[in-house]
Amino acid sequence: MKKLLFLLFFILTTTGLIISVKADMGPKPKTTIEIIGLDQPYVFDLLYKSNKEINVLSETEVLERIENYYYLDYFPEELNGYVDDEGFHSYTLYRGIPNYISFEEPNKFIAGYFSPPDVFKIALVLESGEIIVSEVVNKTLFDANFTFDLSDFSIENATPTFINGKTVYQLDDTVTELIPVGRSILQFVLTALATIFIEVFILFVFRYKLFDSYKLVVIVNLITQTLLYASMVIGYLGASLFGYLGVLIIGEIIVFTLEIIGYFKFLKEKPRSMAIMYAITANIASLVVGLFVMSWLMV
Repeated sequence: MKKLLFLLFFILTTTGLIISVKADMGPKPKTTIEIIGLDQPYVFDLLYKSNKEINVLSETEVLERIENYYYLDYFPEELNGYVDDEGFHSYTLYRGIPNYISFEEPNKFIAGYFSPPDVFKIALVLESGEIIVSEVVNKTLFDANFTFDLSDFSIENATPTFINGKTVYQLDDTVTELIPVGRSILQFVLTALATIFIEVFILFVFRYKLFDSYKLVVIVNLITQTLLYASMVIGYLGASLFGYLGVLIIGEIIVFTLEIIGYFKFLKEKPRSMAIMYAITANIASLVVGLFVMSWLMV
């Protein structure tokens, strides 16, 4: 019994530590954009829409706004004070809340930190000073991935517009959103296997020996983990951080309740009080696994 209490104490302590760390750090939404098919140098930014008045910033103001938050140590002057005919302007210069644009790898950029805009355009400033602007993009995922495909674009064959004295190429049908289905499936498989392994191990620690006991735990976990993880992915992809965490918390409560009832009725090898104790311990361990998955999923 002392071993069981120690195991429960360890799981509770670990869970509390993880929750404490995550509550302090908190995963942040981000937008990843890959530029495809442009074979000349460019500078990247997003354009977003707001009701604020857009003024040309001084060199000092520009440097203050890009320091530690922009992937370059300079910013293209073409976007300083730029507002297009739909009211879109620089995310980097005028967002006004903590934000960054980082350079992850060649032609791939990440916008995030606090809250990248849900509606935006992609802007590329060429060495010639000309600006390439995408169509309006609507961000629907918490962790969104897009490609901006310029393989069919040619300045020689494109018709520019002139906005604020700038030469601008406004494009359509060039941005594609990528849905990470394969990654989600892989994470589900690994998570389900890890959870089943942990709960079977805890069943062994509780000294259950019958094959039917282990079979019951595996079947119950395949069902509950499938439902829980599918709900978590939907909350993560389609809603927000609150949607993901909300589904995780509510889902764990539902799973906890169902497993207590199920093990109370069907895990008959030992007294029902032992089955309830096992269900509590196993579900706390599952929560720990879920929190680790959350930190991995949102990296």
